[in-house]
Formats: sequence, structure tokens, C-alpha cells
Amino acid sequence: MSAYQNRVSSNFKYQQNQNNTVKSIKKKSIYQMQSELNAKQNMFNMMQNMNTNSHALYMNIAENIGGTGNYWEVVDY
Repeated sequence: MSAYQNRVSSNFKYQQNQNNTVKSIKKKSIYQMQSELNAKQNMFNMMQNMNTNSHALYMNIAENIGGTGNYWEVVDY
């Protein structure tokens, strides 16, 4: 087999592997994709809530040092 034929053969095999990968991704059901999205969204919401509560805590520390008597709280409307 010549070098050119070898290269063409390896390119063809690469394309087949890519096609198989794309097919396996397309076979993923809508339910699975929705489940993954929900899990990622829940993780983001949890991290956002932790960050917001942490920020309120630090604001309260600053208020207590200043002696104003005011406080911050996180309210969900």
C-alpha cells in the first residue's frame, strides 16, 4: 500500500469514527438531555444561592462593625 493510499484509508477511518460519535450523540434521548440540563440548572441555582447568602453575611458583618444596628437578609419574592 502506498503512502497516499495509507493516508486516504486512515482519513476514511477517522471520518467513520467521527460519524459514529455524531450518531451516538444524536441517539441521546430528549429525556436524557433534559435531565442533564435540569441537573446543571439545579447546581447553578444552589451555587448562586450560596453566593447570595454569603454576600448577605459579609454585609451584616460590616454593618455590625459599623454599629448601625441594621441588617441584611435574602428575600425570595
